[in-house]
Amino acid sequence: MVRSCHLSFDRGPMGDTYHSSRTRRRVRAALTMCGVCLLTCTSSLSAQPRHGISAFGELHYPPDFRHFDYVNPDAPKGGELRLPGFGTFDSLHPFIRKGRAAEGADLYRNYIYDRLTARAKDDPSARYGLLAETIERAKDGSWVEFVLRKEARWHDGNPVTADDLLFTFNTLRTKGTPLLKMYLMRVAKAEKRGPRTVRFLLRNPRDIRLPLSLADLMVLPKHYWEKRDFERTTLEPPLTSGPYRVSSVEPGRKVVFERVKNYWGEHLPVNVGRHNFDTIVRDFFQDNDVRLEALKAGELDFALETVSKTWASGYDFPARKQGHFVLETIKTEAPATMRLLLFNTRLPKFRDRRVRKALVYAFDREWKNRVQTHGVYVSSDSHFARSELAQRGAPSATERSLLEPFRDQLPKELFEREFKIPRTSGKGRNRDNLRVAMRLLREAGYRVREGQLVDGKTGKPFTIDIMLDAATRTRMTLLYANALERLGIQVTMRVVDTSQLFNRRRSFDFEMLYGYFRGRTMPGTELRSYFNSKAADSPNTLNYAGVKNPVVDAMIERVIASRSHTELVTASRALDRVLLWGYYGIDLGHTKGWNYAYWNRFGHPPKHPRFEPGFPHAWWIDPAKDARTREAMGR
Repeated sequence: MVRSCHLSFDRGPMGDTYHSSRTRRRVRAALTMCGVCLLTCTSSLSAQPRHGISAFGELHYPPDFRHFDYVNPDAPKGGELRLPGFGTFDSLHPFIRKGRAAEGADLYRNYIYDRLTARAKDDPSARYGLLAETIERAKDGSWVEFVLRKEARWHDGNPVTADDLLFTFNTLRTKGTPLLKMYLMRVAKAEKRGPRTVRFLLRNPRDIRLPLSLADLMVLPKHYWEKRDFERTTLEPPLTSGPYRVSSVEPGRKVVFERVKNYWGEHLPVNVGRHNFDTIVRDFFQDNDVRLEALKAGELDFALETVSKTWASGYDFPARKQGHFVLETIKTEAPATMRLLLFNTRLPKFRDRRVRKALVYAFDREWKNRVQTHGVYVSSDSHFARSELAQRGAPSATERSLLEPFRDQLPKELFEREFKIPRTSGKGRNRDNLRVAMRLLREAGYRVREGQLVDGKTGKPFTIDIMLDAATRTRMTLLYANALERLGIQVTMRVVDTSQLFNRRRSFDFEMLYGYFRGRTMPGTELRSYFNSKAADSPNTLNYAGVKNPVVDAMIERVIASRSHTELVTASRALDRVLLWGYYGIDLGHTKGWNYAYWNRFGHPPKHPRFEPGFPHAWWIDPAKDARTREAMGR
């Protein structure tokens, strides 16, 4: 903050200034001190423009870096990549809440839209300039400024300008999805400071994640969208600036992307060795079995396999035995995706933590992992499993310092030991845990009458309706339903189509449903969408469980406000513990890595990124492998 310099003058009895040499010397000295003060204060407010931006410490890659460490700078360009999508779509406009944008929106957006910066998969706390040539952040955190590259172009040849960036900010803040609005409203003002320069003034200078979120912003062309209704769904391929453009669309079935031959940013260090396929085709499937057969028949090239039974036995066909088809598990240090059956805690029956804990104890996950998922999935004792952010052991002294002010709102066990999901023998007999579950239900006021669990006061039977989005999940849910019936709980299951699931989820019209939490290596504001109390009442967020816990809210803000890597780890572990001891869902486990099934026609660097497997950005068609595989397939 600039402090004012106060100059005092000696005055005579009539108020006149004495113009003595002594006075003049004092004035000159005061003015000199004021100048020094202004220079010092000004320099403290601004930092040097850089080629990237980092939340903590220095950037991993220097200004003169040639390419990311995990890419092959000499990767050949060419060929076609065919990927599966699931469900359907009625829009190519993923920035608004209306319609159903094409599945895999991140892949879709990252390929056709350029962001201000690019992420390095081995440096999660940093971003490196893409559309932005330089990024400058005030030392006091009050603003962040982006200078766009003069060579940046839209696919129609027009330059990307500060007006485009301002249009993007103002439009998404008023008409974008709730998640976009949520973080853009944390910006007090956006100022155009030149034809290629925009400065964002931040409401909270301590919000060190917001500059990274702004650096992730995809820029939209003002001259294109000014002639269109931004709030309407559309299947018209949009004007973009990225390495790919949408070349054709079959509504609900297929989107085809083609690599832009004269892409303006092809030779930037953040793009070298990436975007190697000439064409990327995404075919959409309503049924997972049909998707599997299409992959085995060679109609698709690649799939990230999430169905454990399919991974364990679905690819037992001649091409795999002959080496033409590959199953590969790539392990990273990134948090695993946590899959859960979530309780809708907005409903009275699930508000009691003892009831939720009882329902967690009733689930025999060891038997499920051994028999149904064939050992592919393992139990998740953390929302950040496989990463350093996961809770481990009893809380450390620094974790306790965060949690101690809320001791009266937290279970005593949280301060004493590590959270562990109830374990079983894995033999299908879960008697001990079911006895614990029944004791907890009695403590919560429930009784068994004529074989039914009922509310002890009203006599109303305890029933549960579980909503599923795929028939493949019914086997796992049947196992759980059988266990609940032993407690006297009546269970119904229903498989709904994607559009019905979307609408019922948005209106909170469910009791239990399948959900997930995708942890990040550097968690931040997305945690509010998953777990914040305000998000519990807002449609189109990810807080399906309806978590409303002031301690969770406080820990989320501590994560977001972390000013060092150590603080981030401590706050994330504290948040992890509060959520786990709250029993908001039933863990369904996570995979040991990324399970990739693909035809053996690809090359990829021997070194994978630390936090992501690098597909498809750093992969390419290997001509020799491709020829052998095509010959074996009779093509």
